[in-house]
Amino acid sequence: MTPLDIAEFFQIPAEWPVNPDGPAADEQAVLWARRTRQALTPEEVAFVRNATYGQSMGTAFQRARGERLQAITDWVTCAFFLDDMFLGMLKHPGRVEAVLNDAVEVMYALPGTLRRPLKGPERGLSDVMERLRELGPPRWVARFQQGMRFWMAGIHEKQLALSIGAPIGLEAYWRIRPADIGVTPGFPLLEMVGENFLPEMVASSHEIERMQVLVCEAIAIQNDVVSLGRDRRDRDLNLILVLEEAYGMTERKALEKCREWYFERIEEFDTLRPVLQQRCAHLPAPEREVVHDVLQDYRDLFHGTMHAQMRSGRYRSTLENAPSPTGTGGRPAFLDEYADVFAERGL
Repeated sequence: MTPLDIAEFFQIPAEWPVNPDGPAADEQAVLWARRTRQALTPEEVAFVRNATYGQSMGTAFQRARGERLQAITDWVTCAFFLDDMFLGMLKHPGRVEAVLNDAVEVMYALPGTLRRPLKGPERGLSDVMERLRELGPPRWVARFQQGMRFWMAGIHEKQLALSIGAPIGLEAYWRIRPADIGVTPGFPLLEMVGENFLPEMVASSHEIERMQVLVCEAIAIQNDVVSLGRDRRDRDLNLILVLEEAYGMTERKALEKCREWYFERIEEFDTLRPVLQQRCAHLPAPEREVVHDVLQDYRDLFHGTMHAQMRSGRYRSTLENAPSPTGTGGRPAFLDEYADVFAERGL
């Protein structure tokens, strides 16, 4: 599919706001990736530059400006470096678990308390966490950490499922992919962009949790359509491939089913939104306004993330076969830093 085909497929509006701080965030992300020694080769530096994460995140997080957009952009840069590590670990779920466990340790460690050298994307994650702690209250930081844990659990479960090699059914797909897609840490970040931190009663409500699931599932469908060619090549988890391999659908029929499920999730989201707002009717006016703004930001993700994917060089290059950071298998150069860890743990 071309970008125009995909936009029509998902009924994405042709015009979408452009974040004026996006280009500056792109440049700073390149410098940051080099400074934190996540991008270690000229090819990796060029890849981060061409990925234009700042512009794509500015598209998804429309109201983010300045240091807040930069924090989001740098987090995404780090997250994609982590994600690309696992492309070469399909047959080594134990290594994936080791990398993720070490990353969790870094995520919760306060500055200066970790008594070991940081490796690869841990250097970026540590820096981002230090900045986020300055941009929001502790309970909000905890929600971001919880979102990261959910994403990491999805990565690990996906690697375990793919390493078995058996067809993955829909039940497993819907359990794994909304976590593995990596959107859950973004929900707290949406609160940060306007310093609109949700009241705890709302942040923990059934409605908000379900709405987050619906957004994650919808974005997973978007991503699987955009990345279908690359996922066929890499044998990665993809809804179209699940429907083809486990249920015998043709590609065309699978795409039609994905489109149907996508709009069902938007419809359910739009049904839940006024229910939650009604539950918040007793809150003070400023808190009701926060809820309104954050829910609108959630709703904008349906279209904003699609525009973000079409804007980012990570997907835009061919939309089907995006390049990997170092060419062969998406293996970042800093993965060598984990050799001693894997050897020590018998992995």
